[in-house]
Amino acid sequence: NGSHFFIEFEDLPFHSFAMLERWLCYKLSDKPFADGKALVKEFMSAYYGKGAPAMTELLEYMEKRQNACPYRIGFVDYNLRSYLDDAYFKTVFALLKKAVSAAGDDTAAVQRINRARIPLIAGLLMRMPYLNSAKEYNAAELKKEFRTLAEKEAVRFYIGGLKKTADRIIREAEKR
Repeated sequence: NGSHFFIEFEDLPFHSFAMLERWLCYKLSDKPFADGKALVKEFMSAYYGKGAPAMTELLEYMEKRQNACPYRIGFVDYNLRSYLDDAYFKTVFALLKKAVSAAGDDTAAVQRINRARIPLIAGLLMRMPYLNSAKEYNAAELKKEFRTLAEKEAVRFYIGGLKKTADRIIREAEKR
C-alpha cells in the first residue's frame, strides 16, 4: 500500500555503466518482475545509438571477467583485482574504440561512450605498475584524458565532487 518509493544515489556517476544501473533501478522499481535482459537491450540501444552492439559486448565482457573473480570486487583494492590484467585493458579499450566508430556522427552517443572511459582509465592508471604492457601506455596522456573527461562530466552534472574524485584518483596514480 505504499504511495512512494525513494531511491538514493549518493555516489557520483563515476563507475562503469552507472547510467544503466540507475535506469534499471528506476524501471525495476516500477515493474520488479520485468525482463532484465530486455531492459538492458532497450537502454543500450537508446543510450548508445549505433554504438550499442559494441557497448553491449563491453558490458558482457566486463561481467564475465568480474564474475570469474573468486572474491567480491567491491571489497578488494584495485591492486588485488586480478581480472584487471593486460588482456582486460586491451579488450575494453578496443571495444570502446569500436563503439565510437559505430556511433559515427551521433555526438550524444559518442559523449556517452567516452564517459565509459573514465572508470576504465582510472583502473588502468591504478593497475599500471602491475601490467606487463604498462610501457605501451602513455601515463601522462591518460591522466590528461582522464582529467578532461572527468571535468567535462563535472560540468555536465553540476557535481563539484566529481572533479575532487578525479583529482584524488590522479594524485594516487601519480604516486606510483
